[in-house]
Amino acid sequence: FSQQLSQTYEEVNLNYRMDKLLTSAAEPEDVVRTMCDELRQTMNYGWLAMSFADGESVLAPLRRKLLHAGALPCDRDQFIAECPTADAATERVLSPGRHTLANLAKSEVLIEQVTHDQTPVGVLAAGNRKGEESDVTSSEMQLVEAAGNFLGLFHQNAFRFAEQRRQFLGTLHALSAAVDAKDPYTRGHSERVALLGSQLARVVGLDADFVEAVRVAGLLHDIGKIGVPESVLRKPARLTDEEFALIKKHPETGYEILKDLPSLTFHLPGVLYHHERWDGRGYPHNLKGDSIPMIARLLSFADTFDAMSSNRAYRRGMDRERVLAEIRKSSGTQLDPDLIEPFVTMDFTAFDQMLKEQEMLASISEVAA
Repeated sequence: FSQQLSQTYEEVNLNYRMDKLLTSAAEPEDVVRTMCDELRQTMNYGWLAMSFADGESVLAPLRRKLLHAGALPCDRDQFIAECPTADAATERVLSPGRHTLANLAKSEVLIEQVTHDQTPVGVLAAGNRKGEESDVTSSEMQLVEAAGNFLGLFHQNAFRFAEQRRQFLGTLHALSAAVDAKDPYTRGHSERVALLGSQLARVVGLDADFVEAVRVAGLLHDIGKIGVPESVLRKPARLTDEEFALIKKHPETGYEILKDLPSLTFHLPGVLYHHERWDGRGYPHNLKGDSIPMIARLLSFADTFDAMSSNRAYRRGMDRERVLAEIRKSSGTQLDPDLIEPFVTMDFTAFDQMLKEQEMLASISEVAA
């Protein structure tokens, strides 16, 4: 009775831990691995695996993935070949002598189908039960069934979150494209700033969430230019003081447009402060040095580099050697000196490809006009 009570406590505790994982912000693959490991240890099995199916109903990062805890009874390819597929997992227990996977494991194998919106998305399998009894028990079947339900619910939540995020990012791309389209010379600018800013964030060792935040802020950093007249944005000659004052308003205008969106709270400093300078002579608030948020410092590099590299109404883009020389000259004045070397030593291949494609599109537009 004491052993049974202890096991029941472990199972209840496992359900609690799995429930916490449902709201985890970790990557889906990491969540599934953790759930597999927790379940295997609680059940005291030699191995436990989650095999995901292919198809549009499965979350993209998990499609065709085999995630497991403990040593599989055979190599991965053989396991995948012999494990029942998501739509064919009709038997709950595979027995030696009747099923190849059970023969390979030399034990009964417990099987649980995992579904999302009543569509099979994967199979949970466990084998090589430890202890004196090697046969699967009814309580273990119930526990694996509960785990399968948890995995199905987690997959459903993650799938819907990914879909919402895809739509959200699509909206951001559309907004940035609408702003860039106001000036044919800066078309694609926001996309390139997003690329370079997030690349620099990755190079200096910032975490994945921060890298993604920089990318999103890069897409939105010039959204405030939607309030600047096209005659000013496209002017081929030097701007007057009044016209430049209009341009300088765009960070605050962008901030005002986005400030009431809770999902963009972390990105707002990048939008508001990307034109601040390390020496305090930037705008809109004359921030100086470390008082400038890191997200804005990163975008400042990307914005400056793209502005010098791309063609504008009043000049041609500079060659790479000169652009990098100008970046170095800006150390400690316009740009954060600690980020100079990480930036100038980056790989600009993807940026160059994006710039080349944009210039080709611009040429085609000019011919058509």
